[in-house]
Amino acid sequence: MTKEKLQLLRDELVVLSSDAESQLEHLRSTGFSECIDELALDYDAIAAAAGDMLQRGEINADQRECVSELNSLLSMMSGQANAHLWTPEALRSSEKWKEVRTKASECLRLF
Repeated sequence: MTKEKLQLLRDELVVLSSDAESQLEHLRSTGFSECIDELALDYDAIAAAAGDMLQRGEINADQRECVSELNSLLSMMSGQANAHLWTPEALRSSEKWKEVRTKASECLRLF
């Protein structure tokens, strides 16, 4: 199970670090073409396990911290006041999504 969780985490980091068109293609391939929030939901599902992964020695403290920071960044983008960030156009052009890609890339380098 360890390798599976670690691979899932890496896979989600790859998706979040990808350019907008790749992210949209990923969403289309999973059947969620207009559900931009699936990017955050999928990441959150595996990021929630990072604390346990740290305790088990599957990831290190720096990796855990980066995973947590990325999850916090996505969480700050949630809510009705930020609904405008969860569209294909925002995915392509928003500075917030650029921040997400940068942080995801940073995390990916730690793995």
